[in-house]
Amino acid sequence: MKLTTSLACLLAFLLALPSARAHDPVAEMAAAATNFLNALDEDQRATATYKIDSPERTDWHYIPKPFEGEGMRNGLTIRDMRQEQRALAFALLNTGLSDTGFMKATTIMSLERVLWELENHSDKRSPEM
Repeated sequence: MKLTTSLACLLAFLLALPSARAHDPVAEMAAAATNFLNALDEDQRATATYKIDSPERTDWHYIPKPFEGEGMRNGLTIRDMRQEQRALAFALLNTGLSDTGFMKATTIMSLERVLWELENHSDKRSPEM
């Protein structure tokens, strides 16, 4: 009887352990977004955000619009951010991706300079993003 009770307590403890250590990705992302937005000035914030009912909020593409001849993308570019704002933007990105996903995303971003050089400093590319 004591063994059964002990095993039941141990099992309950082990089942509760992962949830006690688990992080809350929604809370982490919300905090990172708040930190990022609070670091922006009024003009930057207006450029970086859309109202929830704006059609622009969901108008994203795999291929950047400038390459499709439809004009420039909207939003606040990394190039137009101060260093602390860039760090907060990347911290926000990191909350939504796995470690591998974040590494892949930042590696792809770093290749923009390579493409810019290969394309003879084309206006389509910006090594500073």
